Amino acid sequence: RHRAGAGGTAPGPAAAMKVIEQKLKKVLDLHTESPEITESLDALATFYGRRGNTLEARRSLRSDLERQGLHLARAFADEFADLEAAFGEVEGYVDAISDGCDRLQARLGRTEARTNAFLAAADEMQSERQRLADRARRVEGFLDQFELSPAQRAAIHSDPVDEDDGDAFFAALAKVQLIRSRCTALLSHSSQSVGVDILDAMAEHQEVAYERLFAWVERWCVAQEGRDADADAAGAAFLRSALAVLREREVYFRQAQRAVATLRRRALVDRFMAALTVGGPQGVPRPIDMHAHDPHRYVGDMLAWLHVAFATEREALQGSFGRAEAGRAEAAASAASAVAVASCCVLAAACCGRHTPT
Repeated sequence: RHRAGAGGTAPGPAAAMKVIEQKLKKVLDLHTESPEITESLDALATFYGRRGNTLEARRSLRSDLERQGLHLARAFADEFADLEAAFGEVEGYVDAISDGCDRLQARLGRTEARTNAFLAAADEMQSERQRLADRARRVEGFLDQFELSPAQRAAIHSDPVDEDDGDAFFAALAKVQLIRSRCTALLSHSSQSVGVDILDAMAEHQEVAYERLFAWVERWCVAQEGRDADADAAGAAFLRSALAVLREREVYFRQAQRAVATLRRRALVDRFMAALTVGGPQGVPRPIDMHAHDPHRYVGDMLAWLHVAFATEREALQGSFGRAEAGRAEAAASAASAVAVASCCVLAAACCGRHTPT
């Protein structure tokens, strides 16, 4: 049978024959001897069971196939029930893992935020450390230029001034003078209280240095009484350096000048008296008093000895006070004059028959 056409009328005999021919062609085109067709037919034969390949069985083949498919689907579902439960359990685990990952991710986010804050603080602290290090270097450089080191302070205040020929002492005093000049230049360009404080501190150090240096000159002069002052070469060299420094303090310098002049005067008088009464080493030359009976020779020998002694004292005093600068040459001449006055007093006493100075 065929359905009616679109217009409701049955197709004609030609159309029906054409449909039948197409179906017959499809049946004839089937390769029934192929393994797939044979296997399919064998599988269908099992559905008939005891009923056999009857017309009724072939009519119910479709429903039998559907029931068999439903049975297989149920068996498949029953077989996979445990697997489904296992997958459900795995899904629960996965959900728990997902929740844990979410919590871990949130924790990592908070940790990252704290880490970023820590890194920012570390960078800021590093910058602050660098800034403080730069400031420390600047302060250290400032202190190196405007402050004495502990060793230099000790050299001025406590260590012996003539230790190591006075190198440390004079170097520290030169540093003090350099700092004073730097502070003066600093104050001339800007008004800074720190410059005034440093000047006050350096003035205190300088005053202590001058006082200790003058005290050493006095002690040395006292210690040389009764001895040959020229024999102490190291002390004489330090004395020259000390007098050159004390030149900056007129009060100390004048007192040191008088102390040195007194030392040289007493030494010259002692040598003159020895020349009059004792003579030279082992009696050569003979004492000048041996010729006291001859006034001309007596006075001439004394004047000759004093001429040589004055030249020697002049050289010694110029070596102590210096001869290059006018002020130092004047100091040496003043000390030499004091020595000469004392010698003249001894000469006058000798000429008058007295061998002690007045």
